[in-house]
Amino acid sequence: MYAKNRKFYIPLVINFFGVILLSLGDTLNVKKLGILLLCGFLIFTVAMCGCTEKTATEETKPVTTETKPTTEAKPQEKPKPKEEYKVIKDMWGREVKIKKDPKRVVLIDFTGTYIKVMRIWGIDDRVVAVDGSQKKNEFLKVVCPRVMEVPDVGSPGRGMNYETLASTKPDVVIIRALANNQKNRERYEKVINKLEELHIPTVLLLHPTSYEKPNVKTVWEEIRIL
Repeated sequence: MYAKNRKFYIPLVINFFGVILLSLGDTLNVKKLGILLLCGFLIFTVAMCGCTEKTATEETKPVTTETKPTTEAKPQEKPKPKEEYKVIKDMWGREVKIKKDPKRVVLIDFTGTYIKVMRIWGIDDRVVAVDGSQKKNEFLKVVCPRVMEVPDVGSPGRGMNYETLASTKPDVVIIRALANNQKNRERYEKVINKLEELHIPTVLLLHPTSYEKPNVKTVWEEIRIL
């Protein structure tokens, strides 16, 4: 406000001192007149400096604008579909909980029958490991090349490589057992117990010669469960 009206103040101050000088010109000598004039100019200078300072302060006063923080809406994560399971009963009467549609299967089958069945069904790519006997089967190498692409996890007879088996992260291990005597049965029981400790679902199926009277009809039971 003061800065805007400083043009008005300048002539007013000059006129003020002019009137004083005219009225006192006759009574004051030149020296006193000079002193009075000097004081007038000092007062005028101080007044102008004050106006200028206020003007600079007003002109340089920062303008602040209030900015509201923006919050971006986070995309909602889609809930993962729940895994579906089913319970099947193997040929030892054990109830085993497995995924409804297992994608990773370990086959321990000394005959190589199951991988051939899976090959016919077009799902042999789900096999992630086999036992050593299938690796040595020359016929399987031709009809089921998958056996040469997956790890060897040993066998109940030679000894199992549980570390390699677990590293394949199987959904289920399927064993075709030749449990025709007590010793063999105990061997497979040991394998199953170890796999249960590792929390790996294991389904045991029996080769026809596991029975006192071999019956080929049991093969259909194997395929049904498989």
